[in-house]
Amino acid sequence: MNIPPPNAHQNVLTADANIPPIRQINEMQMEDFAWATARNSLLQTLDYLEAHNLETIQGRLICDGCHQITVMETNIRQHLDQIQNYIVQHTIDLQGLAPMPWFKPNPPVCQLCKLNYLKPVLPPDMAHINWLFLFCENLIGFCSVKQLRFFLRENGKLNYNKSKQRLVYDMFREIARQLRPTGPLHDLL
Repeated sequence: MNIPPPNAHQNVLTADANIPPIRQINEMQMEDFAWATARNSLLQTLDYLEAHNLETIQGRLICDGCHQITVMETNIRQHLDQIQNYIVQHTIDLQGLAPMPWFKPNPPVCQLCKLNYLKPVLPPDMAHINWLFLFCENLIGFCSVKQLRFFLRENGKLNYNKSKQRLVYDMFREIARQLRPTGPLHDLL
């Protein structure tokens, strides 16, 4: 299987030294997420985002070692096309399981300390998780089972008997379906 590498189309990676990490994490609000709708865990469609000139998304990552916050920006359409094509081409092979790069993501190395890895900032309030950024950068595997179940429950797609690897796969499919409801995954879902 040829799995798209995580962070393959990374556009910008910058450290935000103006705000201490803990304060920055606590100040994340839903207005930071232009992709969000009024309902928890429901994303706007790609057509809506592009009509409102929202072609890229930013997300925050934190270093395990130096605890510096880094902001990454990435192209939404590019990643959606890549993920959607992969799911369509490998649906039978995947058998409802997320491939390892999605389930256990390979995080980028911190640009500041060069020693440790960056992990996505996951606020305690699950309604404030940047789901679209996690999807685009193949970082959904960093979410806990509780966080994955929250998203899927809010969208009526939760099955409590599934393993984390199946929940991660369901997350990728559901976010792709929300972004492009009449796209190639429509018949597969």
